[in-house]
Amino acid sequence: MSMESIEFLPEHNAVKFFGDTDFEHLYKKDGLIESFKDTPLTISSENGSVLLNLQTKPSRYENKLTVNTSGVFVRGVSAMELTDPDSGDVVFSTAATEMNVPDGVGNVHAKQVIVKRIAAPTDEDLILRSEASAYLRGAEGTHMESKELFWSADQDIYLKSINGSIVLSGKDGVFIDVRYLPIASSVNRTDKYSQGTGQFKICVCMPQGKLFRIAVPTGQKVSCAHINMTGDLNPWVKSSNDFSLALGE
Repeated sequence: MSMESIEFLPEHNAVKFFGDTDFEHLYKKDGLIESFKDTPLTISSENGSVLLNLQTKPSRYENKLTVNTSGVFVRGVSAMELTDPDSGDVVFSTAATEMNVPDGVGNVHAKQVIVKRIAAPTDEDLILRSEASAYLRGAEGTHMESKELFWSADQDIYLKSINGSIVLSGKDGVFIDVRYLPIASSVNRTDKYSQGTGQFKICVCMPQGKLFRIAVPTGQKVSCAHINMTGDLNPWVKSSNDFSLALGE
């Protein structure tokens, strides 16, 4: 243990530590560890976890709270509350049936969120964003409903159902921004010719399920099966820089 200085406050039944204090273990009979109003309390660990254990029986301790680089884990408690020290208002409670983002909070950051439902007010947008990849999974399926749904990705968007069906339904239809879909060449046409054609047919690579375009010259019939599969012209291996899909109400 190391510390800068210590002060005993018998009138408050407390001990005050100044500056940084290093402990291997800290035992508090009443379980209360706090700071003064104008001084934030910071608990940290170097190359390890912060563990809060509760003595349930003599010489028996159970871990109730763990904080590490993977997240915050609470175990074996009926409820947990985070309160505002100034107002006393409950900011977060595990006993609440829903979690509302407080006023003034613009974003919620998390590596993983497990909930039954995510919703935004009817007059505001709900934006789910990830710097790398985002996964939306439901044990019994995933249902999304909005006036407009817009999905955008730098590379690929995957829609997958294990035991059921995938249904895309919109009152005004389903719209795909095809500007960045790879263009396949017909077996008897060059890629340059395809790029200059104004109308295209949307095709699907099976079983990969990737979308691609094939030029449809005026007055000609074109099949998705009659495409050039050689080298870089193969739409199965072409990658798009951006992709988006929208559903209109």
